Amino acid sequence: GRPRHSAIQQNQSQEKRDVEMSDLAYGIKFQTSKQVSAMEDWLQKSCSGKTLLNIGLSDDLRKKDVEIFFEKTQDRDRFKDFYKSLPG
Repeated sequence: GRPRHSAIQQNQSQEKRDVEMSDLAYGIKFQTSKQVSAMEDWLQKSCSGKTLLNIGLSDDLRKKDVEIFFEKTQDRDRFKDFYKSLPG
């Protein structure tokens, strides 16, 4: 028989998030030396709306430039509380 490609196509559609910047009206931008992976995990598990995380290197190589955009203000506000609790 023919090889099936449905599993591959399914994975691609799950990875491709339909995030329009116009949906993400609430953003925060900051520099951090804290673990970005912990932030990514929290965003995936804890946000009820869409989010977008951008990470860049800052001039201070010990820190990263982080931008996070949120669809919902309550997700942004809850993230701020979570961020304060992160060690680092």
